[in-house]
Amino acid sequence: MKIVNKDLLFSVLLNIIFCLFCINFYFRSSHKNDATRCIIKQSGIVIQGQKIARTIGFPTANIPYNNNSILSAVFASVVKINGKKFNAITFFNQERSILENHILDFHEDIYGKEIDVCLIKKVRDKMKFSSKEDAEKQLMQDVENAKKIFHP
Repeated sequence: MKIVNKDLLFSVLLNIIFCLFCINFYFRSSHKNDATRCIIKQSGIVIQGQKIARTIGFPTANIPYNNNSILSAVFASVVKINGKKFNAITFFNQERSILENHILDFHEDIYGKEIDVCLIKKVRDKMKFSSKEDAEKQLMQDVENAKKIFHP
């Protein structure tokens, strides 16, 4: 049996550990970059909406959006209010040209205030619901799916 050079073996093991660390860092940082990369950015003054989502526990901060380059869908998003960032789910309502932003863990009145919205990743396509209960269940699922995007 051959005698292995202990210094060489130690050096190889250190290089393997370093490579594994680099690979792990790359994948962790690439996920974080995905969660902060905007598909679309839009700023606007929060306007009154129809308040339908509010009746099922999902109030929205609505801003006009005049670029119909995307189809109606729900997105994981980040909303910036007075320099502070909040996670949100955003529905782009193509028929009304509005971004409807349900800001997670946020309960302030911001009508008339300017906000910045960054759409990060599409959660799902637009759906029609047969009842408010079905809509509420789906929105709860949308929030959970968005949280997985924010915190992979």
